[in-house]
Amino acid sequence: MVKRCSLCVLAALVVFLLVPGLASASISVLTVPEDPTNLTTPHTTYTGATIVLGATCPGCVGSTDSFSVDWSFGDGTPDTVFALTNAYDISTTHVYSPGTVPTSYTAKVTVTDVTTPNVGSANYLVIVVANSLASRVDVAIDWGLWYMHQTMWRQNSPANGQTVNWGGWDTQITSCPTVIGNAWDCDYYGSIDANNVQAFEVRTHSRRDERRYRSLCGRRVARHSTHVGNASQPKQQHRHVLL
Repeated sequence: MVKRCSLCVLAALVVFLLVPGLASASISVLTVPEDPTNLTTPHTTYTGATIVLGATCPGCVGSTDSFSVDWSFGDGTPDTVFALTNAYDISTTHVYSPGTVPTSYTAKVTVTDVTTPNVGSANYLVIVVANSLASRVDVAIDWGLWYMHQTMWRQNSPANGQTVNWGGWDTQITSCPTVIGNAWDCDYYGSIDANNVQAFEVRTHSRRDERRYRSLCGRRVARHSTHVGNASQPKQQHRHVLL
């Protein structure tokens, strides 16, 4: 598994490959599906659990416009609305409490450009099941992977005569973003990057998946490849680098 993880890091790490928003939308909005091989599979939760609904807005990156984010949860509770401050994190949290289980819901995140009429949206599928070890583990994994997405640093930097979109959790050249004042999954040494990528691989999130955490992996691969040097790294490794 460690060898496979290393190959993943060398092959292509990307930011969060999620699910594309509606085709009619002009703003690209992405949510995290439960299963990248079957987009109809919902995220598992249990009654009363606080879950994180992960999403990003690639279409907002680099824009000077102002954006509004609106989450509707599909259970009749009020929407959560806030101003976008980080295009890489438009997540929210929610508690589902149906009368019976299993019960399925479709949450929806909508991003509106308040400077123009452009809008984008994407769905987040949820199923509420009985409180069990398995359902608690699923909720914890969703929280853990999203935490790593939040704490990953990202840079577009000149290196070896080109601009490289890279990132990681090592703190050799920059610090990690924090969540509630800390970034527990970051470390000075680069080995932390391989460890964190393996967590995504175990959960079937890899560079081959066009719908999940792909750009996260791509940035980390770009960083590794640039440091090792172009002479010893195949050019194909840079093909998967995304914003």
